[in-house]
Amino acid sequence: MKRGDLLRHLRKHGCHLKREGRSHSLWTNPATGALEAIPRHAPLTTDVVIKKRRWSAFYETELDAHLRSLGTQYIIVTGCTTSMCIESTIRDAAFRDYVCVLPADCTGQPARHDATYSGHAASLKIIEMSFGWVSNSQHIRRALAGSDD
Repeated sequence: MKRGDLLRHLRKHGCHLKREGRSHSLWTNPATGALEAIPRHAPLTTDVVIKKRRWSAFYETELDAHLRSLGTQYIIVTGCTTSMCIESTIRDAAFRDYVCVLPADCTGQPARHDATYSGHAASLKIIEMSFGWVSNSQHIRRALAGSDD
């Protein structure tokens, strides 16, 4: 399942969506040269848009206050780059007592040409061991739908 499919499924099941700052669902329109949102990933008018200022979505933003006002306990985190933005956001969320779930197929990062290890894989292990749950979008989708298949 792709990130867009998970977003549509979450909306269908009444989940509140938070989008931070620059979305990685952007493309450069060759006709105009402008940076535009991929239409299927663009925020809806009902989505809350929070401007992200640093790697963590919690750093100097109103995200924590907004989530607390909704009584949020669980957060599903998607995006780029696993070892920077994703891990930083999940760590900050865990420090604030949220339970985080990371669909590993909805995050990633480019591999360095000289790397002897995968930063993505290392972050998944760190998150799983200390800060949250690592799953995949299909399992999350089934859990939200109440399906055991």
